[in-house]
Amino acid sequence: MRYLDGTALILMVVMIALLITPESYHQIVDRGAVTGRFHQLISRLAAAALLPFALSLGIALFIRSDRIFSFAAGLANGCAFAVFASGFWYGFQYLHRRQTGQMERAIPARH
Repeated sequence: MRYLDGTALILMVVMIALLITPESYHQIVDRGAVTGRFHQLISRLAAAALLPFALSLGIALFIRSDRIFSFAAGLANGCAFAVFASGFWYGFQYLHRRQTGQMERAIPARH
């Protein structure tokens, strides 16, 4: 269980790194200017940060459920939560983009 706790912690660190990265990029590359490329980077990194977050929470739920109920119940709870959260975070966004026709439309750069 300690390895799983460590894995969940590493996933949270990855998530935080993905959320912090745009600030450095904004200051170093774009010199503080708000550009379309910057908005696109923020959107992609925020979306990417949701996966390690969902996995980390699923692992934490597994560990707690395993201790309270059983291994099978813990595994079912953890996996169900990770799939459920990812489905809502990624699935609804995909469906929305598909319905509105915004699947791969690039954000125009602002000058």
